[in-house]
Amino acid sequence: MDSVEKEINNYIRKIIKTKLLKIDNDKFNLSLLMSELAYGEQAAKTFENEYKQIKKDVKEENNELSWEDSPDMFKQTKTTIERVKKLIEKFKDIDAHAILIETELTQVIGDANFLKEAKEATFQMFMIFKDESEKLFDKDNQIAFDKLIKEFDNKMSILDDKIKNAMNEQFKSVRSSIDKFKMLEKFKSIKKVMNKEKDEKEDNIFNEVLNDYNQKELHNYTMIFENHKHNPPVNDTIP
Repeated sequence: MDSVEKEINNYIRKIIKTKLLKIDNDKFNLSLLMSELAYGEQAAKTFENEYKQIKKDVKEENNELSWEDSPDMFKQTKTTIERVKKLIEKFKDIDAHAILIETELTQVIGDANFLKEAKEATFQMFMIFKDESEKLFDKDNQIAFDKLIKEFDNKMSILDDKIKNAMNEQFKSVRSSIDKFKMLEKFKSIKKVMNKEKDEKEDNIFNEVLNDYNQKELHNYTMIFENHKHNPPVNDTIP
């Protein structure tokens, strides 16, 4: 049975690696790879569940035919499932950031060089796994896989900080309170993708914008009153 498990897991890992290695910068689309990862996870789970069900059915039918599995049974399958789950999580992060850069960030950040660098950074995070594809499913080397995940998380954190700094710089250049409100709303949706919660500083900025807006509006109405208090405009239609 161990040999069957090995062959099934090797097949699942092979189709995932094949899709992984076909992706390059010119054709940076993770949809097919994500489909294969989801299929791989489901296939590994199905194999384990079906085997356990068959064993249970045999035991219920004839206890004399039951058997004990080796301690390493499904060790490879568990490794496949755990790592596929982790890869799905990381590739979802990459895909979400790539879409974010192409859409909402392009709308709020005018720095073309920064956007180009941010897009390249998302691809380089994908390359962490592509360049080390042989380490992705090595069940005897969990440390090597964990290092890849740590490297990815560090680079993602650096990119998120750069995006946040770029948004703050863009915000400083906006003069209109209304435009600042609109930009803050954009920032909220962007930070959801970046998995960053709204912090106290952001609340303070929002309050500052609101206060500034109120002060300007009050000033405008005061000026209107002062300019027209001795000669208020009269609507001809009013009796």
